Amino acid sequence: MRTTITRLASTTALMVAMLALTASSAMAATAYWSDTDSGMKLSGTITIKKDGGSAKTCTLAANGGDAYEDGEFDVYSAGIPAPSTGRLKLNCTGSTVLYMFGVGWATHASGAFSLTFDNEPILGQQSPYGTWIQDTFQVPFTNAAGATPSQITFNDTHIGDLYPASGAVTATGTINVRTLTGGVLTLHQ
Repeated sequence: MRTTITRLASTTALMVAMLALTASSAMAATAYWSDTDSGMKLSGTITIKKDGGSAKTCTLAANGGDAYEDGEFDVYSAGIPAPSTGRLKLNCTGSTVLYMFGVGWATHASGAFSLTFDNEPILGQQSPYGTWIQDTFQVPFTNAAGATPSQITFNDTHIGDLYPASGAVTATGTINVRTLTGGVLTLHQ
């Protein structure tokens, strides 16, 4: 009897764990852009830091991009050395620049939208602190409300690491998201 109860408890615990794992993996769903024909434009300023110290203010250079039906996006800045697809240029304090990989996808989970920026396929991008490698990172996305455009929020977000030197690169700030013509661009389920 004791063996049967122990097996039943173990089986029940295993089933609960499997259900929890299934639910957590199903929680994030693809999000879709409201307008995939008008392109995508980002604007704004972020503050980056190396290991939480020396801050640099970085403003997005002229850019454009695409928002795809499956929730993917590809944003890029003009005048970047090849390959330019999916690369953003931010002009930073001290006449320095930060290059980022601007390709990723949008998701929806627990009533909130987020954007995941993919890791940099090119080994070593320029930053105010030296060469760095971008990690895959996720940031909250807030749909437009009234006169406020849709926004991407960085909140001390770890975006990559210096290479070959060491040091974490983090970002804080808000980036506005619009269509290329300045219209509203939102996400939906």
